[in-house]
Amino acid sequence: MRTRGVAGRPARLFYGILVYACMRRRSSKPLHQIKMARERIHILFGEADAIVKRDPKLAQRYMLLARKIGMRYNVRLTREQRRRVCRHCRAYLRPGVTSEHVVRRGTVRVRCLLCKKTMTLRYK
Repeated sequence: MRTRGVAGRPARLFYGILVYACMRRRSSKPLHQIKMARERIHILFGEADAIVKRDPKLAQRYMLLARKIGMRYNVRLTREQRRRVCRHCRAYLRPGVTSEHVVRRGTVRVRCLLCKKTMTLRYK
């Protein structure tokens, strides 16, 4: 007896469709959408910087939104932006408010005051 795949098709045809779907290339987003996503991320970082003293949770929400926009439009955060976000809890890091920075022998240790985790960053 033959096994059936999806929608009553034979299983081998189903697997052929699966392989073909995995091999297709995804189309990239239009350039104007990518530029708009970068602008939105930049605005969210500015808003988070302005509000972090009064409401750190709202700044953390802005960082989650910036990350979602970046993932949706396949836009990476810049190095400066990545260093301003906690890798563990995704909170906005501002020295003296939500983080402590210790500079020592070519490294910067950043401790998030919200989740108490430490990140080590190198510099030259």
